[in-house]
Amino acid sequence: MNVVDGTICQICGDSAAGFYCGAYVCEACKKFFIRSLRSKISRDFNPCPSDGQCHVTKETRTQCPQCRYNKCLSFNMYAPGHANVSKDIKHIPCKVCDFPSSGFHYGAITCERCKGFFRRCILDRNIELLGMCRLLKKKRNMCKRCRYLKCLAVGMRYDSE
Repeated sequence: MNVVDGTICQICGDSAAGFYCGAYVCEACKKFFIRSLRSKISRDFNPCPSDGQCHVTKETRTQCPQCRYNKCLSFNMYAPGHANVSKDIKHIPCKVCDFPSSGFHYGAITCERCKGFFRRCILDRNIELLGMCRLLKKKRNMCKRCRYLKCLAVGMRYDSE
């Protein structure tokens, strides 16, 4: 699991894997929410033993699926591919260059330009990585080395796409 800048899961408090379905969530809560949507198990949850007042944490997230699902809904989570995805993700800046992001690419929230740059770095093993500079949005193409190192620093990995 790739931790996003120390952000915690809004559902259970574990380390967030990313911004999915409208909320910062860990991999376990993401999968739980998607599984609940797809299988319609949310209708078949056993009644909550605490009248819907369970405290959902990393340790207790499996004890009351009804409260966990309701907490997902309280953050207005939505199904993958929903129309809000592109609108919501643009509010989060690219972790490499601060440009408006387009999604979760190679393990980090990035813009399309940085996603493409990282992909080209992976494909071109002989990339020239010389120089040092301060990476800024307007000058992100100035120093390939710094941009590539920033990609790695924010958690981008070639095996995460």
